[in-house]
Amino acid sequence: MANLDITLRQIRKSFEDNIVLTGIDMSIRDGEVIAIAGENGAGKSTLMKILSGALEADSGEIRIDGVSVTFHTPQDAMSHGIRMIYQEMNLFRELSVAENLFIVDGIHRYGRLFANKRKMIEDAQIHLNEMGLSIDPSVSVSSLSIAEQQMVEIIKSLVQEVRLLIMDEPTAALNNEERDRLFEQIRKLKSRGVSVIYISHRMEELYELADRIFILRDGQVVLSGDIQNLTQEQLVTAMVGKQINNFYPKECHVNTDISILRLEGLTKAPWFNDVSFNLHRGEVLGLAGLMGCGKSEILRCLSGNLEPDCGVISMDGEQLHLKKPVDAIQKGIVFLTADRKQEGLIMEQSIYHNLSIVSLRKFVAAGGFIKTTKEKKTADGLIERLHIRAKSPYITVRHLSGGNQQKVVFGKWMMTHPRIFIMEEPTRGVDVGAKSEIYQLMNELTAEGISIILVSSDLPELVAMSDRVLVLREGRIVRELVGDSITQHRILHHSLRGEID
Repeated sequence: MANLDITLRQIRKSFEDNIVLTGIDMSIRDGEVIAIAGENGAGKSTLMKILSGALEADSGEIRIDGVSVTFHTPQDAMSHGIRMIYQEMNLFRELSVAENLFIVDGIHRYGRLFANKRKMIEDAQIHLNEMGLSIDPSVSVSSLSIAEQQMVEIIKSLVQEVRLLIMDEPTAALNNEERDRLFEQIRKLKSRGVSVIYISHRMEELYELADRIFILRDGQVVLSGDIQNLTQEQLVTAMVGKQINNFYPKECHVNTDISILRLEGLTKAPWFNDVSFNLHRGEVLGLAGLMGCGKSEILRCLSGNLEPDCGVISMDGEQLHLKKPVDAIQKGIVFLTADRKQEGLIMEQSIYHNLSIVSLRKFVAAGGFIKTTKEKKTADGLIERLHIRAKSPYITVRHLSGGNQQKVVFGKWMMTHPRIFIMEEPTRGVDVGAKSEIYQLMNELTAEGISIILVSSDLPELVAMSDRVLVLREGRIVRELVGDSITQHRILHHSLRGEID
């Protein structure tokens, strides 16, 4: 296969009056990893959709191996070996894992309707094994977790002939172990001469993988170069257009004299067993561990989404019986889930509607009518406090950036005046500027006496924002880390080794 040489010249794109790209120049060489970074709305996804054939540029030129090309469809780009993995997974949920992996050229490999299924499943198993995944290739994709579906999406692209692979936030739903396996595959691709464009908000990933980086802001390349020659401060400043002096502005507001929540011997087979801990007023308590350690299921028990087999959950000394989410909400326990689009928002409804949907009872007048003036005033206050950026509060949340969507979820739960805020991946798919605002909001919440239980696969975030971290392994708490003892190394060590305190 000939060495890859792609050049983008003066790529421009507008949607009606909204100018998205204002003349992008970029070069992609053979066998390199290029990082693309910038805030949501900077133009990253639009540029990559143009390069992968999903959108057409208004003007400009793409040259591949010295020849000018025009892509009208993704198939045009694929014919040149360019493929893109999107944040929103493009899988057929009712088909098997194997069928999804070979959906593009399965007819040529295995016959119509995948007639040679045995061979197809055997081949799929080989690819799954290479990624270290213990997934049955014959099961339907709908039975897989979000993280497992993401890995299938990635493998689907890897099994096809590719010269340039574009990945948009590929680790958003992966744990550290899965992330490491993905990075190993990316390095293998690079060694074979395949180029990779890697879009991510996670700085540590960019430094670990990339050779060069392009920072976009307001549709322009504002910084580019060899990533090892650029500091994180330079990257962040270029992304947001201003200097952020303290990216993790952690303040300690823990009152160890006041324990508001206690778990005693909480068990839910097969996920976790005999879990006990206290949560203090104003504390950020992190839960850490590998995928399958039980931390997500603990959150679901505390939020009324999953009923434990045995054990006690008590609040202010009163035993709680959380059989459904409304039971938890009424006690002041709210749950910001990892999947905001499926579980946190009503995507086709407005910002106003999403903010007030859980708190409508507060705005009901006699006769069952909604006090719209009061509802609007409360929502406007949250929009201002959370810096939710939108042309109108009446637009549907589908049209907001990931960061602004997440702020709406925060606002929805803040309107209930919670005492305990459970956060699972609170900055997933959120740009650098919005992350900084969310961290500051966490400080404000704890300063008000609200306690936070935090689960995050972003270890620098978990380390920086937690007052205390409980490390789980195979469903049991194996270590408590406090203060300066909270480090990435210790969290990973105890997640893997599992010595019990």
